[in-house]
Amino acid sequence: MKDFQLISTLHQGQNFTISRGIRHQDQQPVILKCIASGLSGSERQEAEQLLIHEQEILRNLTLDGITRPLGFYRDEQHSVDSGSQDSQSHNRSSPDNFGLFADHGGLALRILQQSRKMEWHQWLPIAIQITEALGRLHQQQVIHKQISPDNILLNPMINRIELIDFTRASRLQREQVSWQHSRIKPAMLPYIAPEQTGRINRSIDYRTDFYSLGVTLYELFTGRQPFQGKLSAQDPLELIHRHIAKQPPSPLEINPRLPEALAQIVLKLLAKDADQRYQSSHGISFDLQTCLQQWRENQQVEDFMLASHDLPERFVLPQKLYGRHDCIRQLNERYTETTQGQGGIVLISGYAGVGKSSLVYEIRQTVHEQKGHFISGKFGQFGHNRPYAAIVQALQSFIRQLLTEPKSRVNHSRSLITEALGHSAQVLIHLIPELELIIGPQPEAPRLAPAEEKNRFSRMFMRLLRAFACEESPLVMFLDDLHWADPSSIELLEALTKAQTGKYSGLSYLLLIGSYRDEELSSNQPLQQLLNKLRQHPDLSEKQRITELHLKPLNLAQIKAFLSDTLSYPVERCHELATICLLKTQGNPFFLGQFLTTLQDEGLIHSDKNGWHWDKAALKAQEMSDDVVGLMVNKIQQLDPATQKILKRASCIGNPFSLRTLAIVNRATHSDTASDLWPALAERLIIPLNDNYRIGSDINAEGIQYRFVHDRVQQAAYSLIQTQERGELHLEVGELLQQGLSEKEQYSRLFEITNHLNQAHEHLSPTRQRKLVEMNLRAGEQSRSAAAFGSAAEYFRQGLSLLDQLSSHDDYSQALRLTLSNHAAEAAYILSDFVSMQHHIRQVMGSDLPLQDKIRAYELQIQAHISLNQFDQALDTAYEVLALLGVTLPRNPDRRTLWLADIQSQLQLRKQPFSSIPELTELEDANIQAALPIMASMFGAIKFSSSGLRPIVMARQVQLTLSHGLSNASAQALAGYGGVLCGQYNRIHQGYELGKVALEIDRKRSSRLTHHKTLSLFDTYVRHWKEPLINTLPSLERAYQSGLECGDVEWSTYCIASFIQYQFALAENLDQVHPKLDRYLQQIIANGQKQSEYYSRYALQTLDNLRGVSRNPTELNGRYNQETTMLELHTRNHHRTAVCLHHFYKALVCYLFDQLEQAEYHCKACEEDIASISATYTSS
Repeated sequence: MKDFQLISTLHQGQNFTISRGIRHQDQQPVILKCIASGLSGSERQEAEQLLIHEQEILRNLTLDGITRPLGFYRDEQHSVDSGSQDSQSHNRSSPDNFGLFADHGGLALRILQQSRKMEWHQWLPIAIQITEALGRLHQQQVIHKQISPDNILLNPMINRIELIDFTRASRLQREQVSWQHSRIKPAMLPYIAPEQTGRINRSIDYRTDFYSLGVTLYELFTGRQPFQGKLSAQDPLELIHRHIAKQPPSPLEINPRLPEALAQIVLKLLAKDADQRYQSSHGISFDLQTCLQQWRENQQVEDFMLASHDLPERFVLPQKLYGRHDCIRQLNERYTETTQGQGGIVLISGYAGVGKSSLVYEIRQTVHEQKGHFISGKFGQFGHNRPYAAIVQALQSFIRQLLTEPKSRVNHSRSLITEALGHSAQVLIHLIPELELIIGPQPEAPRLAPAEEKNRFSRMFMRLLRAFACEESPLVMFLDDLHWADPSSIELLEALTKAQTGKYSGLSYLLLIGSYRDEELSSNQPLQQLLNKLRQHPDLSEKQRITELHLKPLNLAQIKAFLSDTLSYPVERCHELATICLLKTQGNPFFLGQFLTTLQDEGLIHSDKNGWHWDKAALKAQEMSDDVVGLMVNKIQQLDPATQKILKRASCIGNPFSLRTLAIVNRATHSDTASDLWPALAERLIIPLNDNYRIGSDINAEGIQYRFVHDRVQQAAYSLIQTQERGELHLEVGELLQQGLSEKEQYSRLFEITNHLNQAHEHLSPTRQRKLVEMNLRAGEQSRSAAAFGSAAEYFRQGLSLLDQLSSHDDYSQALRLTLSNHAAEAAYILSDFVSMQHHIRQVMGSDLPLQDKIRAYELQIQAHISLNQFDQALDTAYEVLALLGVTLPRNPDRRTLWLADIQSQLQLRKQPFSSIPELTELEDANIQAALPIMASMFGAIKFSSSGLRPIVMARQVQLTLSHGLSNASAQALAGYGGVLCGQYNRIHQGYELGKVALEIDRKRSSRLTHHKTLSLFDTYVRHWKEPLINTLPSLERAYQSGLECGDVEWSTYCIASFIQYQFALAENLDQVHPKLDRYLQQIIANGQKQSEYYSRYALQTLDNLRGVSRNPTELNGRYNQETTMLELHTRNHHRTAVCLHHFYKALVCYLFDQLEQAEYHCKACEEDIASISATYTSS
């Protein structure tokens, strides 16, 4: 700093060092504000931007009491010791950047307060100066945001004050604080207003400075801060809580010499609600001057009416809600119930702009006060949102919040998340990359079949929520605009509501809130179908776990109250204006606010020293849109062309959007883009999501986020784009994003880019269209990996449609079509869209592709038939494809056929010592590799309808394994055949040993995707023949958990269904085992596995009969079963296992209750279908 002589250091802060000095050229006293040493590169850049921002705020302000800037300097020769090993830190040769200010010889009030003992009346003239300086600042549309004794200087020689530190100052009329991005300096915590915490549903405005002024005056008059104490000093969150919810002690309690009137002035400044504070600096100054005048004249201050000259400085609409008291009460009650472990669902409907989101945000303060967490996400209106957009958005914000907490809490969160997600964490990290910042890199989870992928994703999502929603910290998750949710999100929400309402969900400390516009729903929309299910759900309706709130527009009385608070007039005086507002806006709160703001902007509502005025005739004559979108269009069109252009582009990107993305599509720098956007912020069409929006540099442009103040504003901006131009604009946006983003960023934003280009596909060349086909394929595969099959199906459909338009038949196009068709068929199967599935399968089957490329289509057909209980059709398809693969099986084997198959298997087993089977070579024959999974997929159809086929199918699998080598299906085949040997042929020793060989192969191959299947077969059909039955129980439970880990609901359900049967047989105390068996049955029901549910119900109903719960102990009627109805259903559906177990349990209860003839009858009936439960303990 060769141009300056440093004299002394005034303040050493976290980001800046303040020094007093002399400028050599004119010997002028100056203040130098230098960036502190020890900052990382990014921190230093941010500090530099704050200095620049401060200079820009102050540059054109020539006001008494406001610090005067002399410029921003870069001293290239000054060496700065970074004091940091951060790789991003500036090195020792980096320039020193500093702000320069005129030095008027002031000292911080804090220093004066500590060095001088001053009475309240000595501080009073200073308080008046501060207030008047604030008034002048506010007249220039600047909010300081950091008023404190540290940021107010006083020259004691001339008694002149000066406000300093404008690094966080704002020129916006209102500023929204995002609570997870709070950037408040620790030193400012004692002085922040409740709305600055970001934890209440209120914005910052000029009255925020009045609260900080109140804290400052409190400290000057009493010598201490309002919320001073050990607890507040040790716990910042406690101090924030006190600002929001606790009333400070009266200044009189601390300083009894203080006049009552002065104490009341301070307390009015400290009102939690900005509407209850002073509304103007003039009003504050007048009351302070009244106190000073009385003191000077009488040496005392009498009480007087406060705020008698307090008229609002600006036209500020109240932020509190009108006509919503009952809804807020219900929301708070639901949250209180959630804190008691009775979480539920709240659905809020109403027209756009009626205040659904604002209503929900009202409870955020309550949630935080009771140590809960509030997270939210929003679905987008133009289909740009990626799968699970709002859900991911909510969880991302929560993770970012966790990362800002103390290290001990982060470590605790890491333990909870790691324990919850286990080895499958990467499934969610792909969707929520922020998770990796807490738990670190995770191994890739194995790829699963679509159904298992969907189940695993849903399970991981539930586990993550369970980790977050606990008794110590209940969780509120708000999902806004559900009417725009993608189908996959609706499916996930349906699974969540099912889990939440189950007896053993583990989600009892979760309150799920959703909002939607009922006018935008149609009967076939996924959300409407989900709503119908929820309303008919017995657990929800009977236990009142679902609350529905419908918001109506404001009525005349509520509008009058709103206007009364806005204009500071009696309610009845507002009747005339309220009537006009109701006529123009139909009482829509958002429309009403925009309407009034427009009236004020156009001078139809104006103020003078006597208050606000309006001309009724002029208002009625004023031509103004009677639609909020039209009003917003008019407002946008009044902005300069550059701002209109950027708003159109922002509406294409989506809501919210980052400065970096906007700059890319604007083809401009970040700072220029921020400048172009500024008029829209000033008009409150766009609002920043955090307070770093002022830092328009490259350092964190992705982190600078904005959103449209309402969806109607985005809609208005988008409507300004001519229909014929929209495709071209989306093409431009998509291409610019491809050019401006890194490869990694393009991968993470693939959905967004693909959506833009899909909307512009007609403008693409054939070459670019083919590239877009590939992008749709990748987007579909990404959606599939996140179990978002609705989105995946749409991307695959779009890819196929583009291929049809290209009319290309080369090998590459054919390969693309095959892949897309197979994936589309998979997605359609998962979505139960069997018509579309069959269409895509026909496309595959009708092609000239090799058989191997068609196998997946056959597998899907088999799975679809089984899911529809079409067991015969499933077997027909399996036999067809097996024949094509060269594997023949008899369709209706007689005893001789079964005998020959058994002989063949025995001959092979005798040639091959059991100990050598695990050492067989790997299976290489492609046809056999394809055939074995097909035969394994037949298990469900055989198990429930054609058990006579089981011996021959299992024997054939073993023969193929022994002849051709091992595969992932081998352990399952050997365990299954071991059961056949034990139960069908009574070769117990051989069957048991073959089962143990299966376990050894399973251990060696260590396949997480088949381990649970092998255990299920061994424990259900083999183990109990040579070991105590009780040995099966822990193994079945482990297999159940293992199956769930990889999303295989079908086989994991088989495990607990067997557990129920075997635990029932082992039970010594029926009352003790009932809760666990009931819990498992509820999980089977939740998993939608009807076949396993049916025969498990028989065991639970029998348990009730034996416990004396049912009315007639020999009839299987009660809460779990109705024997006549269910037997008819099982007979009609050829569900032989359920029919057999019906007769088994009937025989059991009849025998135990001495109805022996009936018992004999049911035993004989059971024997007719005994093959359906062959090898189980029940059959033995």
